[in-house]
Amino acid sequence: ERRVRQIQENLETSKLRVRSAEHQMLRDQREISRAEVRATRDGVVMVRQYRDWRSGGKSREYKAGVEKYPQDIVADIIDPKSMTIEMVVNEADFHGLREGMPVRVEMPAFPGKIFDGRLNRLGALGQDRNLVDPTGGGGGASEIIMFTAGITFEGDGTQFRPGMSAQVNIVVDCRENVVHVPRSAV
Repeated sequence: ERRVRQIQENLETSKLRVRSAEHQMLRDQREISRAEVRATRDGVVMVRQYRDWRSGGKSREYKAGVEKYPQDIVADIIDPKSMTIEMVVNEADFHGLREGMPVRVEMPAFPGKIFDGRLNRLGALGQDRNLVDPTGGGGGASEIIMFTAGITFEGDGTQFRPGMSAQVNIVVDCRENVVHVPRSAV
């Protein structure tokens, strides 16, 4: 009788384990179905980087098998025909800028080519330079405030890639009908 009772308890325990495994399998199937993402537009996939604190804070790209939360963004789709430049502006220059100002963009990858664009976004909240640009040196506050800005420009069919370097010249003031004399002639 005791042996029969032990076998019945083992049977109930096994049934609970099977139900738990079925429940886990349903959760995993639901997660797999949510993991498939379809792009809403054409472009280049750019995998984001994250700070891996287990290896000393090094930046690494996301790879298959890295466990993430459902709301985490692991990649972006970049339209190579119309690009945006994300940049920072020093507080000394910030007050002379306005959204919509024309800009000229030069890129080392395309020597001699100049792309025209517009300043389309100016950040309203400044941050310490060392928070915005970690290469600024020193871990403390620099007491120099930087503002974020965004520039859009058309590439005229040029195939850009995310992460390219750019030199941006913002046209602050444009004068017409004036005499232009080189400084060396004065």
